[in-house]
Amino acid sequence: MQLREQHDPKATPAEIFLSRKEAANFLGRSPGTLANWARLRVGPPYYRPEGGNARYYRPDLAAFQTAMRAVREAS
Repeated sequence: MQLREQHDPKATPAEIFLSRKEAANFLGRSPGTLANWARLRVGPPYYRPEGGNARYYRPDLAAFQTAMRAVREAS
């Protein structure tokens, strides 16, 4: 099964699943912040393939970013 992002039908899995460094860039945070969030079980969800590094699903990052923006605006 090949995964494709809804808004970009030509997106490859490598473009949809981001490394921690790429996810940090996407969110404007450091990779260390994402590592801390993962350790504390807060922040965006991530996937760790067996024996691999954490991967972040781009739509999950976008949803997390939108939710955080809404929280900041409500404060």
